[in-house]
Amino acid sequence: MTNEQPITAPHYRRSLMRIRDDNGHAPVGYMELFFDLVFVFSITQVSHSMLHHLSIVGVVETLILFLAVWWAWMYTTWATNWVDPDRAAVRLMLAAIMLFSLLMAAAIPTAFKEGGIVFALSYCAIQIFRTGFVAWSMRRDNPINSANLRRATAYFTLSAVPWIMGSLTDNVTSRILWWVLALSLV
Repeated sequence: MTNEQPITAPHYRRSLMRIRDDNGHAPVGYMELFFDLVFVFSITQVSHSMLHHLSIVGVVETLILFLAVWWAWMYTTWATNWVDPDRAAVRLMLAAIMLFSLLMAAAIPTAFKEGGIVFALSYCAIQIFRTGFVAWSMRRDNPINSANLRRATAYFTLSAVPWIMGSLTDNVTSRILWWVLALSLV
């Protein structure tokens, strides 16, 4: 009789980072293409908002909405260059981002009225959740970038204050000023 322990497979977590081919390329998957379609809807909403508000104030409002949609899309596409959309955890993150994006897009027509809080909270949720998730995903494989993204998550959390403050005011000029401040923090 021996006291030997049975040999078991090591316990490890498979990386969530995207695997690239020898040329540094990674194929675009269906989840990423569907994600892009959600943002096509958002841009359509922004353009319709402009059609209904043909004035200088309407142009400023449209520019603010466009920049928010642009930053949400751009940072998320950048994030999917790092993490692997074929992994279940990443797909769940992208699904949550798409849900928040649809809420944000649905709020665009009334973003400078009663829909401001939905727009602002959705935008902030996208930026904070996605950046925090990617920071968490990189913690073992790329600790330096993970630390940078943890700081970016804190930064997005801080920049949520002017988004939310602006959404809570009924004055369009005040909302514009708060949201311009929020965009300037990006």
